[in-house]
Amino acid sequence: MNEVYLVLDKKWKENLFTTSRNRHIWICNSEQNDIQIQETWKMDKEYNLNKGVTSFKIHDSLLNEFYNIIDQIQIHHCAGASNINEWKRIVVFGIDYNEIMKTEIEEILDSKVDIEKNENGFCIIKK
Repeated sequence: MNEVYLVLDKKWKENLFTTSRNRHIWICNSEQNDIQIQETWKMDKEYNLNKGVTSFKIHDSLLNEFYNIIDQIQIHHCAGASNINEWKRIVVFGIDYNEIMKTEIEEILDSKVDIEKNENGFCIIKK
């Protein structure tokens, strides 16, 4: 299953390098996250869109950034390029499940989805 992680948590505690070996991670910049991002980029000699790390700055409210980034994930992790595995799950950390709207997500992704809450956030699953 092709998972993409979306990390909006400015104090993400998982090991970024290890976690990014079998999925691509989009992670927000912060003092704590930037240390791991830089270390991962130094160690990662085979970056591609199927694994690795993309960082981004939070310029807007957390909710608006969430919607903006899932749009970017849709653009970058679609089946349009032969070397990219289309995303099947977006695992989201750092935003409250109760703040999101399924209809808004489906409109942005132009796809029907299921949303499953988990202990650390939630998953968006493409139908």
